[in-house]
Amino acid sequence: MRVRLNIIMSAIALVAVVASIFAPKAHAEELARSLREGDRGDDVAALQLRIAGWFPSREQRDLVENGFFGRRTTKAVLAFEKQYGLTEDGIAGGRIFKILAELEDPDGTTEHFDWIEFQQNTNSRCSDAANKFAGSFRGGPVSAEIVKENVVRLMWRLEALRAKAGDEPIGINSGFRSIPYNRCIGGASLSQHLFGAAVDLRVAGTTNRHARDIARRS
Repeated sequence: MRVRLNIIMSAIALVAVVASIFAPKAHAEELARSLREGDRGDDVAALQLRIAGWFPSREQRDLVENGFFGRRTTKAVLAFEKQYGLTEDGIAGGRIFKILAELEDPDGTTEHFDWIEFQQNTNSRCSDAANKFAGSFRGGPVSAEIVKENVVRLMWRLEALRAKAGDEPIGINSGFRSIPYNRCIGGASLSQHLFGAAVDLRVAGTTNRHARDIARRS
């Protein structure tokens, strides 16, 4: 049972993929002041990175990390507050920041996901040239650093997916793929896996259809 979760939905053009890849970094230590609708800054972008998976959209539109606390960010905060039993006021403050801090590990990953899960797999049917990037984020069209930034974005969306699925474990089948490896296994030439912006996964304790429905809104 596998579900694909894309940071950028497949119908969106490559321009949108590039825009996501080069979005500014956002760090947890920037979360200090209370944030509400109308606020701007790097701390807003840091918040948006972490709660994007909570934007309740059935149209599969992303919550963009633009550093502006608009209506979409408010909706994501409200959904996050509801999930964790907080006062639903749409304001991100200490209680939300505490939960987010608990979900983040010192190495930049999240509580339930590690780098190794998203690194390239190996396949006995592929050549040495394709398999040489196994266990890494190298060999793609962008640097390993950029791939890791996108993987972090996926991790936070996966944390949202996991919570919405009743805190059921999520197994990662396929994350990043180098260009030769992606070619070997028949991946699309512009697959988002090449950028670390897509993942194939399985969610324990739920049907594939239900997991896919949650993923589309995460």
